[in-house]
Amino acid sequence: MATNTNIKNALSFSTNCFGLSAKTVGDAELTRMSAWFESAYADELDGASATANDFAAWLWRQVAPQVKHHERQVAEQALAAPSEFSE
Repeated sequence: MATNTNIKNALSFSTNCFGLSAKTVGDAELTRMSAWFESAYADELDGASATANDFAAWLWRQVAPQVKHHERQVAEQALAAPSEFSE
């Protein structure tokens, strides 16, 4: 399962194709992220502190619909493409 180190490493990056400057996420950034998360998702956490698993689940919840949408588009394009066997 996720650890705080996993989350910090996953959110740290060198300069990338999105034009963002390099960012290293450390303990201070993780603390800020926890404060936001615990405020925004207080009902879901039910008074508990946010964990690395909570952050990982949230990230997956953000990414999964985008991945499914992309896969649906690829499948639809494949169905619309003419088959080499069609006349």
